[in-house]
Amino acid sequence: MASRPRIQFLVDRPRWAQARTARAVSRYLADEFECRVVFESHAPNLSAWDCDLLYVSSWDSTWHRQFDFEPAKIVKAVTDHRWQAHRWQAMSPADFVSTWLGDVGHVTCTSERLRSTLEPFRAVEWTPVGFDPFVFPGHAPWRGPLRFGWAGNRADESKGVDRILLPAAGDEFELAIAGGDLQLAAMGEFFRSVDVFALASEHEGTPLTLVEAMASGCFPVCVDVGVVPEFVEHGVNGLIVERDPDAFREAFRWCADNADAVRRAGVGNAEWMRHRRTWEHVAEHWREAFRVALTGEDTRGEIGEETPAVPRIALLASRNEPRIVSVLRRLLPQSEIAEIAPMSSAQHRRLRGCDVALVYGSTVGEAARTGVLDSITAPVVSVAGFDGEASIERRLRDALAKVGLVASQPNAELLLL
Repeated sequence: MASRPRIQFLVDRPRWAQARTARAVSRYLADEFECRVVFESHAPNLSAWDCDLLYVSSWDSTWHRQFDFEPAKIVKAVTDHRWQAHRWQAMSPADFVSTWLGDVGHVTCTSERLRSTLEPFRAVEWTPVGFDPFVFPGHAPWRGPLRFGWAGNRADESKGVDRILLPAAGDEFELAIAGGDLQLAAMGEFFRSVDVFALASEHEGTPLTLVEAMASGCFPVCVDVGVVPEFVEHGVNGLIVERDPDAFREAFRWCADNADAVRRAGVGNAEWMRHRRTWEHVAEHWREAFRVALTGEDTRGEIGEETPAVPRIALLASRNEPRIVSVLRRLLPQSEIAEIAPMSSAQHRRLRGCDVALVYGSTVGEAARTGVLDSITAPVVSVAGFDGEASIERRLRDALAKVGLVASQPNAELLLL
């Protein structure tokens, strides 16, 4: 093995999402790994560069099979749900794993939904996608009527542009469209010119365009696909709608009638993304995935393992809850907070050693079904029924007071499990 392990990224084509992801990961992990990006559209000779790992960015790519790579040296990414479509005979997760992932040693995915789907059938590492805050620095100044937009490969019918989004816009709204082959800087300018980002994709996992749009201050109108529930709370920071023109049209009208609220939510989206989803934040997940692939060892500690003096809080929620995390950080600015998806068994080990586990809303039943509560020796508190920021703070303060982390306040309705 070279002084720095060598990782070769096989992506589909230049400038598209896979290439942007590979370039960003390579840049942020350059201190530990020597990386190279090659394009399948250029028919590369994968044996020309002696690498320690080959990262195949498309689960349906077979280009690597003509080269002499041991399965243990191949990492394959699953970034979408296309294998569940009729075109692929609506494969079951078990059939998908055996058919498309049987010749590789390691698998990564980009959303919690994908991970929970595949984990029963093989080990999966979570490698979330991020964005460059210098290219996508947040929202632009508000001006004029709302502008609606979409970006990506319009030729891909599963994106729903011509069949769903354009009919939804009709003559009533202008839908700005950016091709997926734009230069990165041009993509940044495009998203900053848009207020509402529409996503009607049928089988996406984590659309990079959604990440970049929200980082630019856009308000998403999306179908419930892939990572969307992890980013979007319906009616709060975006809208989740049915996949048909009428539903999108009604959502567009709601946005137009509530322009100020849409733009304020967009500002919040940009702020949330800046603190959670830059490449600097997510690159460490990629680093760990590659370490596991190279050594077979998981070097991640349990929550708070290296800093036992810091209060350790586990938040169990089916999707990201930025409001709760924001209040927790205000109440306990020095705390370590781990957001954990109950359906992801790979994350259960992180609960050991926490000082308190907060289970949000209907997640209580989900956590009980998966057995995640059995992993916890600390107090488990159910927090639900929030009605505004003051309610969140009151109930969280009382939850933390139960374990002596903050002073209590009366009249909070909590269930200690």
